[in-house]
Amino acid sequence: MYLVELGLTTAARNLGRNLLQVLATAIAALIMTGSLTVTQGYTPYRAAAYRAFLGGDVLVYPAWTWPSESDVAEAQKVGLEFDTLPPSFRSPLAYFHPNYYSDGYVTASPVEGLSMFGNPDELRRVEAVLRSEPEVEVEGVYPYEAVPVIDGEIAVAYPDGTRGKTHLSGSVLRLAPPGLLSDPGAPPGETPGRLPPEAASEITLVQGRWLSADDADLVAMVNRRAVIGRQALDAGACVEEAPAGQTIKLTLPRVARRTGGGAGGLSYADPSRSITLEFRVVGVYEVRGRVLRYTVDRTDYYESLFFEGPEILLPPAAFERVLTAMGFTPDDPPPVGALAVSLSQQATAEKAADVLRKSLPGYSVVTVAAEVTYAHARGLPEPIYEAPPASRPRRLGLTQPVVPAEARTWLGVLLFLFAGLVVAGNSLLVVVSRRTDLAILKAIGLGSWEVALVVLIEVVGLAALGLVIGYGAAELGSLPILLTNRVAVGTILRDAALHLAIVGPATLGASAVFAVAPMVRTLRITVMDTLRAE
Repeated sequence: MYLVELGLTTAARNLGRNLLQVLATAIAALIMTGSLTVTQGYTPYRAAAYRAFLGGDVLVYPAWTWPSESDVAEAQKVGLEFDTLPPSFRSPLAYFHPNYYSDGYVTASPVEGLSMFGNPDELRRVEAVLRSEPEVEVEGVYPYEAVPVIDGEIAVAYPDGTRGKTHLSGSVLRLAPPGLLSDPGAPPGETPGRLPPEAASEITLVQGRWLSADDADLVAMVNRRAVIGRQALDAGACVEEAPAGQTIKLTLPRVARRTGGGAGGLSYADPSRSITLEFRVVGVYEVRGRVLRYTVDRTDYYESLFFEGPEILLPPAAFERVLTAMGFTPDDPPPVGALAVSLSQQATAEKAADVLRKSLPGYSVVTVAAEVTYAHARGLPEPIYEAPPASRPRRLGLTQPVVPAEARTWLGVLLFLFAGLVVAGNSLLVVVSRRTDLAILKAIGLGSWEVALVVLIEVVGLAALGLVIGYGAAELGSLPILLTNRVAVGTILRDAALHLAIVGPATLGASAVFAVAPMVRTLRITVMDTLRAE
């Protein structure tokens, strides 16, 4: 115990001289802990409006719409072609990657027809894989089902009492995501209970009521920003309301199948054979995407940007009636343009996307946050009105994005090796710089092993101090993501203990092991030789 106390006292007295070594060890511990803690997670507020509106946190797309680097590496082994998405294929890709519909993209398996799946069995298989992935806490899987609208009109009322009509050709009839439906049995008009609180202020009800899971009639909600122009909206225009809701007539394409396909064959939208259905508009919504900050004459201004996608939302029963009227059968793949996967929390969203990507070869997987970030850098999907062109952010070009190769494991190994070298170098410097002190300890009668123990305790003590600083900084840095995602305190403490169990022995072990060789060599030198060298 005396030798332990002597080692700790020596470390404390020489702290000022060894401060650089402590800081270097702290950086090494920070690097090692950072490679283990949450490094690719998000707060729940990141892209909250789009995550709620699209129905999930991770999107599963057709192959090559978001290819990975491994897909690109395999490109030489498969037949690639340049293709465009069919106009009738309705998907979030239309808002985030409109160039796929006009200019095309490189793909190994072009999308054909109304669905990204060739048959219902494939859809069920993919959904089962998503729900059963043991490494990902999946709360739900929502199919983004949508069909195109050929024609239709909606009445718009103006403050002066006049009326106008807005054409709905090019609109999309979509199955409402679960978060935008009032719970079954809830009173009409009640705010959806499953809408996340962080998205409640971004997705708002402007007129009427929310859709309900109990709605059995052909009722719908429309996007105010898609049916009323910006100038008319500023002038006070609104969707005309009737006591029971405005009735609109929409022309939809019937379903056609490839030659010789029959029921269950590849389904196409046939605009030459159409049907007309009447819907009652019971609600009007809007989605605020972000707030744009811009500067004019050194003065900051802010503009709220809104999603203007012409999406008409339907409750489940109404959407099923639409599909039946269009000619879909149980053997046909439903018109799915993406699968939205809901996660229990956002702290590990990117890691979850990596795992799901490996589980679903042949499909593209990307987080909604990454998709929105990509789109915002290109001025999508919300148009800008107030900011002058010179004050708007510079837009990047529309390209085919690539998911970077998953390299966190190898990066973590490299970071640990680098951190170990830093710790080893610190231990070497401590021992070499203490040669005279070691000689004095031997001169006053301590044995070689006793001197070695004192020095080893000093080296490990300095490393422990650096470990506490670096490990603590890394764990505190991850707390905002964990706490805002409402991760249980017990889970946070358990993960922190696991990280310490890995980083602690690595840091202290490296400092002790790499101090042994120079220490043994130094202790072999006699006291007279050491003093003569000085």
